[in-house]
Amino acid sequence: MAKTIKSIICPQCGSNKIKELEKDYFQCNSCDTNFFLDTDDITITHKHVYEGGQVSPVGDKGKVTKTVVLSIIAVVFIVLVLSVFPSKKARKSANGDTALALKEQVKNKRLSPKTFGKGIVELSKDKMAFVTLTYFDELKSGEQTDVLYLYVIDAKSAKELNRVEQVVDLTKKGAGVSKNWVEIESFLDADNNLYFIVNKYFIYLFDKQSLQLKDVTSTYFKGYDVFESGVASVSVSYRNFEYLLVINNKGLKYAFVPNIKTVVSEQEWATLPELKLPNPEVKRCYRFTTKSELATLKEEPVQLIQFEQKMQKGYPFYERYYVTNKDYLVGEFKNRGAYSTDVVKNYSEKSDRIVSFKDFTPKRFYQEEAQVLAEDKEGVVVAVKTTKNESEPYTIQKLRHVDGGIIWTVKTNWIDGILKLNQVEDNYFALMNNKTNVVVMNMKGEQVATIVMEFKVD
Repeated sequence: MAKTIKSIICPQCGSNKIKELEKDYFQCNSCDTNFFLDTDDITITHKHVYEGGQVSPVGDKGKVTKTVVLSIIAVVFIVLVLSVFPSKKARKSANGDTALALKEQVKNKRLSPKTFGKGIVELSKDKMAFVTLTYFDELKSGEQTDVLYLYVIDAKSAKELNRVEQVVDLTKKGAGVSKNWVEIESFLDADNNLYFIVNKYFIYLFDKQSLQLKDVTSTYFKGYDVFESGVASVSVSYRNFEYLLVINNKGLKYAFVPNIKTVVSEQEWATLPELKLPNPEVKRCYRFTTKSELATLKEEPVQLIQFEQKMQKGYPFYERYYVTNKDYLVGEFKNRGAYSTDVVKNYSEKSDRIVSFKDFTPKRFYQEEAQVLAEDKEGVVVAVKTTKNESEPYTIQKLRHVDGGIIWTVKTNWIDGILKLNQVEDNYFALMNNKTNVVVMNMKGEQVATIVMEFKVD
């Protein structure tokens, strides 16, 4: 039927001031209502936009139209939201699939850990192992992987004894941990028990029987009043000796020595090596002196000190000493009484720990990189550089306890820093060089095994 409308009136306000926007679609000049004409002049459907964007429908057909449109929009929105924010189950599944895919990519390949903790432990008589908890960047899926690997390796044969996936919730971090970094530290107690700290939050004990890790996070600090509020962060602090730096949930910092169940304010950490020893025994020790930041580097010598020291299992003691004799100090520091004598002597007077000490090899010249590695009944093993040349490799020597005479010398090709590892057997010792390789030697100077810090994943 042909349209016979002679005058079009706005269905909202009744005005006849109308303009045609396009065929059969109009706008009221009075109230800005938009409307269109259905065929046969049956219905005029329109919408009116109020301030604030609200839409007021008129007529049953208008309601149906709006409902359909809104339903379509809602469905599209829900689909978009689900695609951007998948369910927890879907995310877990996707992360698991990604992790498996990453594992397949690196399967049978040898990977170097991005970061790791490590230690040498005695598993049984004549059997020691190198233990490391490692994080591989290649296995990173999404924001972070939740899998670390524990490797246990026979230190004398370099054969793998165990390999275990350690699932860790890396979203849990202690105070001060970088958002995009995984931190792994390790420490040993007086009984050579090895612990790992992950992200300054989780604490794991290495079980020597099962060769696996035991989570002791919830129990390790039980029984200490200062930690009743909970622990916000735990890390290993290296100064002149080793202790745990613990921050409780109130933000207070403490120096903690678990072996003797002693906690002091972190500001009082220096008092720990001065604690009185209930049942001390005198032991022979060796230390290379460290050049003080206050002294003239050209004149201050590096000395190998042999001394007898009162020690007791579990109690901290100074692991390095500064030579700060007046003759080596300059400027304003020269007249400061606090630096007028050797720190070894100061330490002895405060703690009554040092029985005697002497320059063990007074006629020899050492570089700052010198380290004490091990000792047995015959002598002490040291790593030294014979020249100041940057490309000078390390020389390993064994010196006789009685007179400092050289028993044997081994020239290496190791140029970068050597890291001493704890000695658990009299006949063997271990060290790291280039931060990647673990070298095990016997006390005759023979290299027994080399463990390259490259591992396979399951």
